[in-house]
Amino acid sequence: MDRETHHQLSGLSGKRRIRGCAALRPGPVTDLATATKTAVRSLARRWLTRQAEIDDLDKHLASLVALPGVGVDTAGQLLVTAMPTAPRGASRWSACAATNQPRTTSPAEPPRARPRPRSCAA
Repeated sequence: MDRETHHQLSGLSGKRRIRGCAALRPGPVTDLATATKTAVRSLARRWLTRQAEIDDLDKHLASLVALPGVGVDTAGQLLVTAMPTAPRGASRWSACAATNQPRTTSPAEPPRARPRPRSCAA
């Protein structure tokens, strides 16, 4: 990213900076600066999309939690299961929460085997 763009964006904070990044128009990727702008723009647009989904789900969450007998965990599980716009991997995290399994790895990673203690080594 060139210095001028960096300076303009560094003067912004929070969502303004993200919106500024999403509005970048890097053009054809011919050098490192335009490649960086392209990547930053893509990430910012993804963030804005996910944030819109979160805001939408939060609206539903508040109404579900208001029902008698429905807590945050149950409402979250219902939203993840029922909503077609749920982010990828959310259902796997929900499955961990439903079975009280710890979330030690990301959804894409398989669980890791624990190393044997030195006292158990053969």
